[in-house]
Amino acid sequence: MAKTIISKAQQEKLRLAAIKELSVEQLKKVKADDINAILKRDKVKWRINIKRFDPKNFDEFPRMVAKPEPDPKKFKIEKFIRTKYSIYYLDANGKLAKRLSTTMPTRFDWRELGDVVTAVKNQGSCGSCVAFATSAAIESQYRIQNYNNSRNILDLSEASLFFTAQRECSVGWWCSDAMEKAKEEGVCLEYNYPYIAKDQAAHMEEGSTRIVKIEDYLVTDDVKLMKRWLFEKGPLVARYDFYTDFRTFWHSCENEDDVYTKTALGVRDGGHAICIVGYDDSKKAWICKNSWGTSSAAHPSGYFYMGYGECGIDAHMYLPVNVYDKITNDYLTYNPNNLKIVKESSCWLLTDGRMRMKIFASEEDAQNGLKVARRHTRQCFVGRDNKRSNRKDFIFEYWDGNSGLPAEKLSKTDIISYNPANIYTEYNASLKYWQVCERYPNGGGHIIAIADNMADALAILYVIERKSKECFIGRDNTRSNRKDYIMTYFE
Repeated sequence: MAKTIISKAQQEKLRLAAIKELSVEQLKKVKADDINAILKRDKVKWRINIKRFDPKNFDEFPRMVAKPEPDPKKFKIEKFIRTKYSIYYLDANGKLAKRLSTTMPTRFDWRELGDVVTAVKNQGSCGSCVAFATSAAIESQYRIQNYNNSRNILDLSEASLFFTAQRECSVGWWCSDAMEKAKEEGVCLEYNYPYIAKDQAAHMEEGSTRIVKIEDYLVTDDVKLMKRWLFEKGPLVARYDFYTDFRTFWHSCENEDDVYTKTALGVRDGGHAICIVGYDDSKKAWICKNSWGTSSAAHPSGYFYMGYGECGIDAHMYLPVNVYDKITNDYLTYNPNNLKIVKESSCWLLTDGRMRMKIFASEEDAQNGLKVARRHTRQCFVGRDNKRSNRKDFIFEYWDGNSGLPAEKLSKTDIISYNPANIYTEYNASLKYWQVCERYPNGGGHIIAIADNMADALAILYVIERKSKECFIGRDNTRSNRKDYIMTYFE
């Protein structure tokens, strides 16, 4: 039998082809030299730095799950119309300014325009990348809108965006749903709800009346318009199909300026969302802000380049529009010296002579309410703009402003003491509302107030965590419309 002779070139070809078919677990045993050989053979431009290559990095970031959109037709797609656009730039004094332009630059990077892009964060081993990408874009948009304002520093809570939407680390999210959440519900500050990379019930240990919302968002599949939005408006949100070779690129590529393109060694493993901060036509790539921290030797800045059209990155991109603060308190001021009780049919009305302030079931309750109201100068509400039919279940009332008048003893009141250090708010998924509660040290607790949305719940929390007693007048009222005849205040 004639001996079959296989040339070294054929052997090399067979060896590289075999490596391409290996599983992720088997790829961990492949040498960096072999991977570089395949990258070179397939004409992929990026290479591995052999000293940085560590197969253990295949496990550092488990499956990232930014889901593709279920129905792209539902989006408000903006088409590109050529006209004059403004561009931000740094003037001689280092301030952000605008100028008119009809010419697109070949490279644009928001990191080069002063304090606009916020610090890179780390989502950890949780599929919350959509929340990080969305928060990053909103933070930058807010800084652009308030560039010369001391309020431009904004650090949003990715946890409040992700977990209050009842998302799970292993399930992921859609970019459009995150935008809707930021529009309808808003995002609180990181200080109010610090991020932890694990599934958790949505709760905020610290209170704040400040919620950040977006007025709207736009989405486009037009690459020209994506660049235009980046150029004149701010960073965008995008997602791409995630392949396992990206982990190798992230940790081991030779140069941080290398552009990622998918290789034959990549195995699809879900999706990933990032914030796009710029583009570079010379590299034919997007400049991407990741949420994997800054510990990578290959990408110490936390940013990377991804080629145009690579892994579906520019199938759709999202622009948050008009970021604003939502303060939920509503104040009605009054002169405590003008307060009086007026008998009306079978009830008693507290009034300052110009507005109806409170109705009571008995004269005794009304007189007690008058004594409380005289201590203050403002009747305050949270949730007055609630449109629900059961609005009274979702409105919170308190009294504020020191009138300077002495406190008068009440003939009847009911007081529930609480420890403000144990106050928190959480979403009740079964009943679909927010509740402000006290947690008992030995377990259990009780509900102090309920709210329609997160903004209202945080505004309520802001009030009651600064008090220690919830007081009621008329708690023993037996009327069917009992809520109309009860007065709550805090001490």
